[in-house]
Amino acid sequence: MEKSRPAPTICNIGNFTLEQVASYNIHIDTGNTKTPSVITLHEVPGFLIEAFSKFQQLEGCRVEGVFRKEGNSLRCKENPMPVFFGTKMIPPNFLVHDVCSWIKKFFRELRQPIFVTRETKLLQFAESLNGDVLFGALISLLDRLPPSHMGTLGYLMRCLQEVKIN
Repeated sequence: MEKSRPAPTICNIGNFTLEQVASYNIHIDTGNTKTPSVITLHEVPGFLIEAFSKFQQLEGCRVEGVFRKEGNSLRCKENPMPVFFGTKMIPPNFLVHDVCSWIKKFFRELRQPIFVTRETKLLQFAESLNGDVLFGALISLLDRLPPSHMGTLGYLMRCLQEVKIN
C-alpha cells in the first residue's frame, strides 16, 4: 500500500469529492494462479481502509445487521469530516454499528456519487442485457470511471464480499 494523496489541510467542508480525501494505492493478490494475479486499486480513501480494518478488528462479521442498524447516536454525531479526510483516526470508542454508520455517511456526503447520472442510466440499460453483452456493457461503464471512483468501488466490493462470506 502506498499513499497516493495526502490529507488536506482544510477538512471541515460538507459534500466533498473522492479526489479531496487522503488516499492510497493498494496492491491486491487476486489468487489467480494462471495469470499474474496482483492488481492495483488506485486512490482508495484512507477512511475506508481504516473503517474496514476496524470492522475486522471488532469482529464485525459476527454482529447482526451491521449495515442495517444505526450506531450509537451520541458517538455518530461526532464530526466525521476530519476522519473522512484522513486527518484523524476513527475514535477508539466506536463499535461495529458506529463504524458502519460512518461508512454509509461517507458515501452519502460525497458531492459526486461513484456512479453519476450517465453511469446510472447505463446500469439501468444493462439490466436488460445478458451474457457477453452484459459483461461488455459493465466493462465499458467501469472504464469510464475516474481512478478514484474505480479504486473505491473495487475496494468496497472486496470488503463487502468478505462480510458476506463470513
